[in-house]
Amino acid sequence: SMTKVKTLRYFSLWNQAVALLLSELRPDVYHCMDYHAAMAPLYLSPETQLPVILVLHNADYMGVIETDFICDRFWKTVSHLRRLSLIFNVEISTIRKYCMFEGRFNMLKACVTYIRETQAGHGICGVAFNYA
Repeated sequence: SMTKVKTLRYFSLWNQAVALLLSELRPDVYHCMDYHAAMAPLYLSPETQLPVILVLHNADYMGVIETDFICDRFWKTVSHLRRLSLIFNVEISTIRKYCMFEGRFNMLKACVTYIRETQAGHGICGVAFNYA
């Protein structure tokens, strides 16, 4: 099984790869299914930003990953947000603004905030009555 650091690195690479595909393929809309690639819009340049539809399949989980476990010799000297910034290859201010919810790292919040800013909140839907 993957350690939590490897899980964070996996999701970092996954989201950056999705963003690269979006930049190259230039679709009309990005259909983001849940938290797995919810950070991808953060990697798009202003010229390649596009409308997003976010569908919540597992809103109970939300892509929350505890990050206080990153505590080996190197990481002990680096602040919590800087650790995430280094792993996800984004600025600390981006992590703080888009990925922190109730003091915890949350990948789903990145896409929700992006949609709120760029689409006035339009484009989020749930597949179950509980998520509506």
